Amino acid sequence: MGRLFGRLVILSVLVASTAQDHSPYSAEAEAFLQRYRDDWEAYVRFHAKQGSPERREATEEERRSFQRSAWSALRSLNAEDFPSLGGRYELTQAQVDFYREYGFLYLPQVFTPAEIRAYRGAIHLAMHTDTHPLTRRPSFIRVYNLWDRHAVIAKFVLNQRLGAIVAQLMGTAPVRLYQDQTFFKGGSDGLSPAHQDMMAAPFEWA
Repeated sequence: MGRLFGRLVILSVLVASTAQDHSPYSAEAEAFLQRYRDDWEAYVRFHAKQGSPERREATEEERRSFQRSAWSALRSLNAEDFPSLGGRYELTQAQVDFYREYGFLYLPQVFTPAEIRAYRGAIHLAMHTDTHPLTRRPSFIRVYNLWDRHAVIAKFVLNQRLGAIVAQLMGTAPVRLYQDQTFFKGGSDGLSPAHQDMMAAPFEWA
């Protein structure tokens, strides 16, 4: 039956929009996001590794204050104010076959622009609740397991639409979450070379 464990990549790229959606964000969350939305160097400064030039630009107290502010802003959100992300994303048999043969699959437009606008800020906030030096890599910032930090993030990561996609690709139900990750790459960050991460995922192959 081929490889049943692989990588499902869902890319959602959204440019600035003029649409006036109802905002699910509190004033506190909006203020935090507005402060850092366009300042990638601020993100890098608070996530940077110990001893690096980037790290020295922020004191430890500044980093902790940034992290506390992110937690406070995240906790000000109400999951009920965010879209439900229900519905079904229809897969073709060709897509299922490709995934089982090659172990990865690109799926466009799994989420609508309005859904992306709603959740993008919450994911920013959740990412910045963790400023451990290991979150900073040479070519991106990476944070694991955001789903258990707030009900809003759990609503996004554990939504029915994604679960149905994974279940159909793997040919099994129910589906259990191993982990989630978020990657933030700035314009000045380097390229990520071709690689595989299977050594970090201790699964048996079907």
